Order: sequence, then structure tokens, then C-alpha cells
Amino acid sequence: FFIDALFAPGTLNISEETSDSCGNTGYSLALAGGGAASGLLCNGEHGKKLLDAWKKYVAEILVYKYPSFVVQVGTDNLKSVFLTELIYSYVNQHMVENIRDPFRTRSPVGRVPDLEGGGPTIWPVYLGVWNAAMPIEWLLSKSEGVYEYLSVTPPSLHTQGGVSRYSSDGMDAVPVQVRQSGFVGPVFGSMITPLRNAMRPFMPVQPEQAYPPDTEFNHLAPDAVGPLKTNFSAPCPSDFTQQETRDNCVDWADTVWGVEQHARLLNIKRQLDPKNTFNCYHCIGYEM
Repeated sequence: FFIDALFAPGTLNISEETSDSCGNTGYSLALAGGGAASGLLCNGEHGKKLLDAWKKYVAEILVYKYPSFVVQVGTDNLKSVFLTELIYSYVNQHMVENIRDPFRTRSPVGRVPDLEGGGPTIWPVYLGVWNAAMPIEWLLSKSEGVYEYLSVTPPSLHTQGGVSRYSSDGMDAVPVQVRQSGFVGPVFGSMITPLRNAMRPFMPVQPEQAYPPDTEFNHLAPDAVGPLKTNFSAPCPSDFTQQETRDNCVDWADTVWGVEQHARLLNIKRQLDPKNTFNCYHCIGYEM
């Protein structure tokens, strides 16, 4: 239901306006997997419209067509999806929470924290994680891989979609695979390679069959890298040296920007900063 509500609302008689008015930067649909779901934030009256459509779906379709799902999730968990909360301001809500418990987010009192608990850390939180830009078409395929991923204990997804798919004038820093994604979120461990392979056919086509960009930069892991250059279906071996990784695996920047855009950005960097004065890790043109 919620995949359709966000990315194919017409199939549920939900308007595009209502669909585009709902989202979250820490969304989870993990009821079936035992995780606590984090719901959608909707603007104005659109929250009630979405809730009414969900109630209608549960009453007329879910309990009759998927009775085993109701048993698996449990009545209490199912009821929790009907819960709503009126929030006058996202900013005010988090400032109040931060003052009540400043250690929860590790952010200074009075600052608005990132929903994931942003702030300086002494170890890389996202080590070994692929931050995937998940294509809308892949999500709407509702394949076994889609359901397997969404049922894990909450993956904390950034909702994309909406008019971001076609609103760019080409003068922003949002790559095409992120604009065409439905969710952006972490993929862990053994799920990375099979999901990367499953999503690849839905990613933007690159020249000369180069690796298609599939990664979002915001939570890019410090050890992020693409698969083998000679076999996109195989991961880059974790025991490679840094030099072996550079020689044999798809560069992290190509997974974020794509080969053409990466080359363009690198050319701009070399023109404007020929001495590489501004040299930082995971920046274009970084040199050790």
C-alpha cells in the first residue's frame, strides 16, 4: 500500500498532491520484520487523506486478501499504523526533544539535529554500508528483493520521488539516479551485492556500458567502493589493498556521479584548483 501511495498513488485513488505532500527522512515499513515502523510526515490535510485511504485498504482488501500478514504482524502492530500525531513544526519538535534529552542526538542544545542522530562521531557509523539510491521502478516491481529489504529491522529511509524526478534545471548537485529514486537508505552486509545487482537494470544507462551510478552521497561510507570493473555482479574483495582497489574496482565517485559527470567535475576541479589546494577525502580529485 505505502509503496503505491508514495510512487503510484493513482492505483489507490490517492491524488498526486497528497502523495507528494507526505514523506520522511527516517521512514520504515518494518512491521513484518519485527522493527518499529517510523511513519510518514504529511503536510496539512493530506495526512488525513492518506490515513483514510489506508483504513479503506485495510478494511476492504488487506484483512481478506492477506490474512496471514495480519496474523504475522499482530493486531497491536497493525493498529499502530493508524496512529497520528499533530506536529506544528518539525524544527520546534526536535529542539524540544533535544532540550529534554540532549544526549539522545549528540547535538548541542538549541541546534536542530539530523533525524539519524547527526553530529561528530569518533568512529565511522556507516562503515561497510552501501547508501543505495533505490529506483522507483524497482520498488514498484514489488519483487522478493524489495520485500526482503523493506522488512528488515528499520532501515530508516529517506523518501524521494515526487516532482524531484523532473524539477531539475541541470544546475544543482543532485545526480540523476537520486532524482529517479523512491527511497535512499542503507544496505548492509550480505544484502549489498544481490540488491545492487537487482537494482542495476533500473539505473541510468552510461556510455560504453560503464557502471551506472547507484549511490547517494549524503551517508556515503568511508570505505565505499563499487564492484569489480571486470564483473559488475561481483563485489570488490575486502582484502584488497588500497592500490588493488583503485586498479580493479569501480571508483566510489563513479558510483555517485557516473563516469561522464565525474569526468566533467574532475575537469572543472583541475581548471579552478590546479594545485589541488582544496583536497579532502571523498571530494572530487582527492589525492592521498
